[in-house]
Amino acid sequence: LVLDEVGKLGQTDWELRLLSELLDRRYRDMTDTLLIGNMDAAGLRAVIGPSIARRISETGGVICCDNWGEI
Repeated sequence: LVLDEVGKLGQTDWELRLLSELLDRRYRDMTDTLLIGNMDAAGLRAVIGPSIARRISETGGVICCDNWGEI
């Protein structure tokens, strides 16, 4: 599953709960999930919360692509 523009969540309780439940289920099922957002690792952590961030650091990682140079 690929979730693009994670940083554009509206930050409502419903959206955060739904994201948390979805990622928790995929974590338990050991299925791959890719989160994409135009933010740094701290920004992603702020969006997904500490619980999901810990799971990502346990079983995955963060790849920052921030050195694009001039286009």
